[in-house]
Amino acid sequence: MFICRSIAVSLLNFLEKTHPELVSDIAERGIMVTGGGALLYGIDKYFQDLTHLPVHIAPNPLNSVVLGTGKILENKHLSHFSIA
Repeated sequence: MFICRSIAVSLLNFLEKTHPELVSDIAERGIMVTGGGALLYGIDKYFQDLTHLPVHIAPNPLNSVVLGTGKILENKHLSHFSIA
């Protein structure tokens, strides 16, 4: 559970340093867990107990980052993100 604790500390640090507008969006919509860590049993409950925020596991956690990046690249003319 050391890895989960390390991720949790990073998550709490992020929430502390984040603009209030974004934190309110996160509080309303919840945290989406993606990547391989999302496959850890109980990670959503662990983060929810830690943050008291809703936590969701992405439907396709192993591919979600790649799929999201693909959508940004396909629609980069609509995005405010800088793509180098």
